[in-house]
Amino acid sequence: MHNSEFRKYYMMAYPFFVLWAIGWTFEADYWWCYWWMRLCLLGFVYLSWQYSKRYIFDDNLGITIPFGIYLATKTWMYFTWFFYILPHINSGLIHLAFFANTALLMYHFYMAVKCDPGFIQTNRQQQSKVILDLAELETISVEQFCSTCIIHKPLRSKHCSTCNKCVAKFDHHCPWIFNCVGASNTRHFILYLTYLIGMILWCSYGCVTFWRNGCATDEDKWVKIAVDRIRCSPWVTWIFLNCCIHLLFVGVLLGNMLYQTVYLGLTTNERINLYRYKHFSRNSAFYNPYSRGILQNCVDVMEVECGGLCRPVKTDWRNIYSLPGEQETV
Repeated sequence: MHNSEFRKYYMMAYPFFVLWAIGWTFEADYWWCYWWMRLCLLGFVYLSWQYSKRYIFDDNLGITIPFGIYLATKTWMYFTWFFYILPHINSGLIHLAFFANTALLMYHFYMAVKCDPGFIQTNRQQQSKVILDLAELETISVEQFCSTCIIHKPLRSKHCSTCNKCVAKFDHHCPWIFNCVGASNTRHFILYLTYLIGMILWCSYGCVTFWRNGCATDEDKWVKIAVDRIRCSPWVTWIFLNCCIHLLFVGVLLGNMLYQTVYLGLTTNERINLYRYKHFSRNSAFYNPYSRGILQNCVDVMEVECGGLCRPVKTDWRNIYSLPGEQETV
């Protein structure tokens, strides 16, 4: 019924409508907006979901709609900041910090989405050599061979079934950025999550400020105060609820990324598939040949130099085929 391009953009745009419809249904407080109008809007949301599931959504829903959810929630959070919260913020320093966080968030989000995560390029001549090395010379093993890309896979690389490419130092494919996280954009992904948490915290602070300054109440019991503030602006309450959910989710994701990349010195793929890689075992015990200690792992991953005080090791994981001390085959 619809071409794939239309389906993709529809799935990205659909969360914008759903989040708006739910919030507006409870926010609308006009004389002409009767209860049956709100009920009809929620019914329309339900019918649109059923129609979309049947005729528009396809097998890419799981990797497309999360990206739309991210864009939608952040768009409505910024909408809330500018049209609800902004008049109640009197500090220029808070505005400056908010917009500085926004600029850094947008930059690292753009880089995480658009940056080549470490796709391994090849050509017909290289593919012919790899087939020869595998079939006749036997200088590479089946485990080191990608049958889809027809390449000799570098260490820490993996074929991404979504992008249909091998990625150097593959961590995972993230539907929230519509891209893989790999050797070239891990730093941007971690900083994107960091500033995203900052943005969510600022929006949460703005919601609380709005309630304090714009929703006066004479009640002294916290339950009645909460009810009054919800009635004051159901939309702000809806956005605050979204902030809490996203703060929990993004916080867990960031904590997991830092634990794996900095503390363990591993990628998500390596941690999940430790049993598949023999070099992570020495004398029947866990051994990580890639970890250089917590501090140096952090310096390497985040590429921190601090004016020469730190020295990150910039490894080209597209061309590393063996561990130090082993014979390297290129």
